[in-house]
Amino acid sequence: MRNLVLSILILLLLLAACGGEEPPVKTPTATVQTEASTDVEEPEEAPTETEPTAVATDPAPPTSFLERAKAGEFSGTTVTVFGKWTEAEGDNFVAALAPFEEATGIDVQYEGSAEFETLITVRVEGGDAPDVAGFPQPGLMAQFAKDGVLVDLGQHLNTDQLGENYSNAWINLGTVDNTLYGVFYRASTKSIVWYPVAPFEAAGYEVPETWEEMLALSDRIVEEQG
Repeated sequence: MRNLVLSILILLLLLAACGGEEPPVKTPTATVQTEASTDVEEPEEAPTETEPTAVATDPAPPTSFLERAKAGEFSGTTVTVFGKWTEAEGDNFVAALAPFEEATGIDVQYEGSAEFETLITVRVEGGDAPDVAGFPQPGLMAQFAKDGVLVDLGQHLNTDQLGENYSNAWINLGTVDNTLYGVFYRASTKSIVWYPVAPFEAAGYEVPETWEEMLALSDRIVEEQG
């Protein structure tokens, strides 16, 4: 049927091209000869050069999501953030978000819970995942990345600018299988090594300065004191 319709259309086009009245025959027009003028023609004035005028151009539009946000493109948007920080820590986090909200017009709604590790799994599996999650452990974040539920931040952030502000060690902590899934905004020291100074020095031990020295000292203490 389709081929039949196309054949009819082609036939109609051919008929339209071949049909119609014959084009009118052009008749020669008479030419009028005039005598050459005896007046002396004045030389033409040389054209005056004009300075090129500058063409006003619009500024380049913002390209990064941060620049677009500051330009007001996402004003009125609501972003949900779920993290572990509560009480004073949670209040400080909300206060830190205030300048961002003011500069972009984005409404950031933060929710904190001491049961974050359990609830984030429940919410993701229940289809109630937040827009942004503040993982306290890189290992937990990596597991969610391997499950395919996190977003590739490298597609949304200026990675060159990120490299200017973060060392490779911090960037690697947020990277899984060469894909950036997390950016650290704070760190807490929870694994400080406490030791009795006097017995430590009496045993002839020295404070290690590298990780390798730390491991060697640990093995030595276990061997001598174990």
